[in-house]
Amino acid sequence: MRYHVARQGEVVGEFSADEFRARRESGAILPGDHYWTEGMEEWAEAKTWSPPMTATVKMTVAPPSEITPAQFPKVTAAIGPKDHLCLKCGQIGPPKAVFGFTIPGKRCPKCGAAGMVAGATG
Repeated sequence: MRYHVARQGEVVGEFSADEFRARRESGAILPGDHYWTEGMEEWAEAKTWSPPMTATVKMTVAPPSEITPAQFPKVTAAIGPKDHLCLKCGQIGPPKAVFGFTIPGKRCPKCGAAGMVAGATG
């Protein structure tokens, strides 16, 4: 695709898409200049140009901070009714006591993370 550029009514150049983009972004093509490319019905001001959407970008997501079930330590002892599981470090046991009270689902005694969940018993 070729871009034709005009300044004050005179054609000043013809550029590839990459050249046009680079010149537009560097300021060599001024916002008041006009451009035309195949498929356009008429010339447009360069300030109205935006890069064409030609490719799909695959977004990646950062891995979760919690460990996965496969990374949890193997439990060889029985899990008691007051035991909880820390979703961050895999610690199994009762949550951290605060002022002498155990607050279920709160802080892990090993890593201090919030979000311990009650374990299944039975």
